[in-house]
Amino acid sequence: MNTKTSTNAEFVQDLMEGYNPHGALAQMVVIDALTKGLNLIVDNKEQMLKDYEESGNFFIHIPSWVDCAEGLLDRIDQKYK
Repeated sequence: MNTKTSTNAEFVQDLMEGYNPHGALAQMVVIDALTKGLNLIVDNKEQMLKDYEESGNFFIHIPSWVDCAEGLLDRIDQKYK
């Protein structure tokens, strides 16, 4: 797979299913990293929303970003908890 031209979905699928010298352990590393990143957003959402309201100078709509992170984390929690 050419990672430079692949879509985000193709790239993540390759991370999860492509060759890794550690086999399926790579899948758990990806899930762990994803969960930790989402938790970082959710745990800091009040500050992120405050900063967004005060400056409004963001490339991404932070309320939507936080809502998306919460939804994804909820789906992960439903599967793994």
